[in-house]
Amino acid sequence: MASIINTNIPSLNTQRNLSASQASLNTSIQRLSSGLRVNSAKDDAAGLAIADRMNAQIKGLAVAQRNANDGISMAQTAEGALSTVTDNLQRMRELAVQAANGTNGAQDRKTLNDEYTQLSQEVFRVLNGTSFNGQNLFTGVGQGASAGIGSDSNSVSSSLTLSFQVGANVVDNKLNDQITITLDDLSNNGTISSVIGTSAKGLIGLGDTTGVSTAQATYTSAKAALDNLFATGSTLTADALASSAVTLQASIDSAKLSLDAAVAAPSAQSDAQNAIKNLDKAINLVSSKRAEFGAVQNRFTAVISNLQVSSENITASRSRIMDTDYAAETSNLSRAQILQQAGTAMLSQANSSPQSVLSLLK
Repeated sequence: MASIINTNIPSLNTQRNLSASQASLNTSIQRLSSGLRVNSAKDDAAGLAIADRMNAQIKGLAVAQRNANDGISMAQTAEGALSTVTDNLQRMRELAVQAANGTNGAQDRKTLNDEYTQLSQEVFRVLNGTSFNGQNLFTGVGQGASAGIGSDSNSVSSSLTLSFQVGANVVDNKLNDQITITLDDLSNNGTISSVIGTSAKGLIGLGDTTGVSTAQATYTSAKAALDNLFATGSTLTADALASSAVTLQASIDSAKLSLDAAVAAPSAQSDAQNAIKNLDKAINLVSSKRAEFGAVQNRFTAVISNLQVSSENITASRSRIMDTDYAAETSNLSRAQILQQAGTAMLSQANSSPQSVLSLLK
């Protein structure tokens, strides 16, 4: 082998190996300090692309879980409102059953009707005012929305349809990751309006008490006229006083008969009985809607459970691509450190080897 000075091949070879071991050492230090096996595309270009897609899925699934939780919250809000409506309808039915009894007097029916009317107003208010994040839940959409004007072919609004994004993807315009919920327009539902009335038609009660109120006013007025006659009758002759008294008493008797007839009118009982039938239909309707919202909550709960499993599995897959295996990487670090030390020592030897040529010049 020729002895040369200008070109030190062993030194160049050692420098190349030392540079490679230095790059390996830097890579190990970077991976151990960051916790990531892939810190840039040069580490694993295909792995980085796959991991980025997985990361998009993971973040999408996290948002989908929040969307599903929002759906549960909305369903809970709606079901809670319908729970109070059911309670009010149950009480209204109690009043209707009580009003259907023939022993009730005019004042009794008025008292029952007053409470019934107040409860119907509350049902009306709840159905027209319940909302979630600004969206009314029971008024639907369309011309009659939020108007609460009752079952009318010219103004009934359509059901409200809400779509919940409960997945991370939309593929070929197929919304397989969406759940659609339909919210019926209960504020304009004919079954509901038959027991609570409407703002346009007037809130209804257990029957029309106008006849009773009119007869009561006539009877009271007739009695007051007779009392006034006796209070001021000293100015009249005995015959005139007697004649007026007989006339007023006849008016009183007639008014009393009218009042008794109004109180005993079969319409008061029949209206209450009709209210019972209508209330049964309304209670069944509201109970059915409550069941639907309960089923929706269970479905969203199942969706969240599935999303959590999917997110966990995709996260584990991404971890296998991106995360550092510390057991393997610490071994690589030790190997690179030893190679660095050995390479540095050999570079010193390689750099001094041309000095042997000097012995030939002596």
